[in-house]
Amino acid sequence: MTSPNQPAGPGSAGFFDKLGDHYDEAIARCVPRYHEMLDQMLDYLDPRIERPAILELGCGSGNLTEKLVRKYPDSAVQAVDASSRMIEIAGQRFQHFDRVVFLQQAFQELQLPADSLDLVVSSIAIHHLQDSEKQELFLRIREWLRPGVC
Repeated sequence: MTSPNQPAGPGSAGFFDKLGDHYDEAIARCVPRYHEMLDQMLDYLDPRIERPAILELGCGSGNLTEKLVRKYPDSAVQAVDASSRMIEIAGQRFQHFDRVVFLQQAFQELQLPADSLDLVVSSIAIHHLQDSEKQELFLRIREWLRPGVC
């Protein structure tokens, strides 16, 4: 079995493909107060943003996705994960939400239009990248965010 701290790509995606149906149990054991952490993250986001275009990096089974759509009921969410199994699980969970789109893709390959996003969020996912990959991702995120957002 591969380590969850391996770089994003086939290794970590494969790890999460295998973890699949047990992800929520595992994350609750490995990250004490996990849901409280997600709630605290959302407290930092501006609630006044109307109809935000949101990118979630590393959506897993959709725990943060669920909190995002509750906080921003008029949002459009693109939720990305390298694991096909995680995308399948999250997609089933949100099958009746047409404003949530799930993409099975590694962060390094993600291409989005410039100035197309209002928020980019991630929980317990970016650490899977190498430092150089993180730097490149953050540069691309800056291009994707609308002017005045950050």
